Amino acid sequence: QPKSTFGEIPVEDVGSIPTPLGTYLTKPTIVLIGEGPGETEDLTGKPFVGRAGRLLDGILERVESIHPGFKSRVFITNATRCRPTKRASGGTENLENRTPTQREVELCGIFLRREISTLQPPPGLVICLGATAISSILGQRVTNVGQYRLMSLTELGLSSGLETEDLGLLTGLAHAPIIWATYHPAYALRNPQIAKVILEDILLALRKERENGTIPTASLQSNPVADRSTETPG
Repeated sequence: QPKSTFGEIPVEDVGSIPTPLGTYLTKPTIVLIGEGPGETEDLTGKPFVGRAGRLLDGILERVESIHPGFKSRVFITNATRCRPTKRASGGTENLENRTPTQREVELCGIFLRREISTLQPPPGLVICLGATAISSILGQRVTNVGQYRLMSLTELGLSSGLETEDLGLLTGLAHAPIIWATYHPAYALRNPQIAKVILEDILLALRKERENGTIPTASLQSNPVADRSTETPG
């Protein structure tokens, strides 16, 4: 694999740069932000197509069964555009994924904000999947996702001194959307019980979005049959 650089930061052994861009179906009003491309994403140029992506698909399908039309409103992207790697242990030539540095997150944030700003209509809900996505939005290093769950990052930013316009700029928008946080699906691969937590967090974020009046209530009508079950997607 060739060595590449992103800005002034060396990114060792990435396959392609920048990659990948977000994907969506029609007119998204919800943005899901992950960490960055892994090996499969780097090869395909699409976000969330590896094992974690398949798990996320299962969770989103479960949300779709409760809120028909949900998936057509979702835009999926990543906080970073390159695959950050490190040499595998044992002195082999194999590469492993690593957590992006905060500087890499900040540099890629330019592309993330530009990407989100092109969405029409402007999204009213941003869901951060994992610590790197939260770090990108808040502009500071975050390591404990649990500390930010069940908390509006919009309100957190305002209480810490950010202006509404600042929060909009952090997401590439002219307004401050609802910003929510949950775990990255890769964490659920190692801890299967977390998949149900991610599902519940997304459902809660949708309720917050509806209460905030950013979308017509009719577009979030629940399926009364599906709503009775809260099983983790398989």
